[in-house]
Amino acid sequence: MARIELSSARDVITDSGAFAFKQTLKGVALAFVISVVLLLICAVIMTYSPIPDGAIRGVTIAVSGISILFASIVVAKKSKRQGWLSGASCGLLYAVLLYIFGSLIMLDFSITLSTVMVFVLGFVLGALGGIIGINTRKKKRR
Repeated sequence: MARIELSSARDVITDSGAFAFKQTLKGVALAFVISVVLLLICAVIMTYSPIPDGAIRGVTIAVSGISILFASIVVAKKSKRQGWLSGASCGLLYAVLLYIFGSLIMLDFSITLSTVMVFVLGFVLGALGGIIGINTRKKKRR
């Protein structure tokens, strides 16, 4: 008779969708915290330097990209496999929530090419961060 053995309860919990979604939400929260901190730093720099106001859009895109990349690396390091998917879901969810919050504030829910590009950027940078995260995590010795 074949015997099926589970290596540990942690493997079962880690492979479940609930754990992955929880980690994704933690990653998105981390990305928003990073964004707020970086945007505050950029605001102080732009206040006391001759950087034109037209640079604000580029700065916010760069800050969002850095936040997505860093958060997806962290999420993927906690993932057992498919780091690109963990990171991509983190990046895409961040982009969607950012769109929803921005639309609520501006009272404009139109989807433009720029909006789609932000979603694609979130997905791609998240996937890239996931690949980096899953490949740079410490391997467990057996």
